Amino acid sequence: MKKILFLSANICVLLSVVISGFAQEKMNLAVAEFEARNVSAMDAAAISDFVRTELVKTGSFNILERRNMEHLLSEQKFQMTGCTTEECAVKMGRLLNCQKIIIGTLTNLGGIWHITASVVDVETGKITVSERVQTDSVANLGDKSEEIARILAKRIIKPETVPLPEEELGVPVPPPTPVVPVPPAEEEKVEPSVKPKTITRGRRGNFSYTYQRLTNTEEIFTDFKDIKQTVFTLYLRIPLSRRIGLLLYDTYHSFTFFYEYSYYGGMIKEEYAFAQNFLQAMLYYKIFEGTTLEGDTKFDWLFALGTVQLNGAWANSSSSDKYTDSNATAYTEMRIPLSKKVALRIFISGITATVYREKIDYSFYGIDFLVSPSSNWSLGFGYQINLAKPEKDASGYKDWKFLNLSLRMK
Repeated sequence: MKKILFLSANICVLLSVVISGFAQEKMNLAVAEFEARNVSAMDAAAISDFVRTELVKTGSFNILERRNMEHLLSEQKFQMTGCTTEECAVKMGRLLNCQKIIIGTLTNLGGIWHITASVVDVETGKITVSERVQTDSVANLGDKSEEIARILAKRIIKPETVPLPEEELGVPVPPPTPVVPVPPAEEEKVEPSVKPKTITRGRRGNFSYTYQRLTNTEEIFTDFKDIKQTVFTLYLRIPLSRRIGLLLYDTYHSFTFFYEYSYYGGMIKEEYAFAQNFLQAMLYYKIFEGTTLEGDTKFDWLFALGTVQLNGAWANSSSSDKYTDSNATAYTEMRIPLSKKVALRIFISGITATVYREKIDYSFYGIDFLVSPSSNWSLGFGYQINLAKPEKDASGYKDWKFLNLSLRMK
């Protein structure tokens, strides 16, 4: 009998340990990418990261890391961004095997920043908690995102319930008891261990590579055959402040071709090569600063002045000749949005250079259509014309007409 009692006591202790372990098991919680409204997607993603980090600090949940979420969702071919409805949140939560998921938005209305966040129960598909904070300073967005994360954590751990009145349950209601006012306890200020990041505006750089194809080669290289070309441009924009920055524009042309002529009854085929490179280094000023919040959907216009370094060379099988010159240059560029993901880019560049002691005015102008599948990169295709007019006699010079295909990254 004593053995049975001893064994029963051990089983009770073991069960209590197991039950307590299950009771202390942390909830799996995920934070979806916040939706950007009148702000950039990068700013909204930063708010999602702030909320995720603050929830980890509470130690009350198993928070899925951003990389793990992207990996799991990509395997199921599920898009992580743009999930702002309860139905989408439930589907995402089931794929991530979490009990609750947080969705939200970052909105700018008249210079006031609003952060809205909701907790969706994956099992029921209902919003159980919803909160909103706001600030009139972009520098306070880090603090406000941490504030709303702490509020959500408290309400998830201790959900607010509204009991039914006792008279509806048929229970007599006792007379009210006097309530003794209790002075509110002073809230302990917790200093953030990590300094909040400041979300800056209009400070994103821009790089592009443009593949070009000369379309009127036979008109430019008359009487030459087997023309081969390598033509491209490199574009790098480095912001120094909200409106001012550096602009580097490199244009490279290289052509090889053959010329046939008769010599004592036979035909001779001689190879020629021609190369030219324009490197423009300029300081730009944004007349209209269109990349403050939604850079890819707002009008943008800049003007730049600087210097250009021109290098060129001619060569054939028997000789070669090089030339170089430095002079002033000017450039202007406009970006006109046609829709949220499509824009029109117009650019004009003027260069003055001396080639073989002859002063030549170069001008490049063109138009591109830009399609932006993402806020970080875009594809462009368009048309460009390069002009070269000597001051003395421009009758022998013709327009160079190019087709452009570009890849732009931010």
